[in-house]
Amino acid sequence: MQNILLIFIKNPRPGHVKTRLARTMGDAAALRIYRLLLEKTRSAALRCGAEKWLWYSEHIEDGDEWPAGEFLKKVQTGRDLGERMEAAFSEAFAAGAS
Repeated sequence: MQNILLIFIKNPRPGHVKTRLARTMGDAAALRIYRLLLEKTRSAALRCGAEKWLWYSEHIEDGDEWPAGEFLKKVQTGRDLGERMEAAFSEAFAAGAS
């Protein structure tokens, strides 16, 4: 058995992240906040001893801030968040996650 940390992110695009916040602050400010939250998540994950799987909402962004040597990059599948999480957890358990 191995430990696998699953991280679900939305591809950072204006108008697609932190949409409720964007209603009052605007898309650009919401995107800046989302990027700060991603940085905090990435920093915490890099300190974690588990294998790290990063699940993008739309497509894998090559050359982004998530080092490929540290994160196995995948694309979420499913119609809604529940299905996407179920698919990711099923794949992790099939790979021997505990």
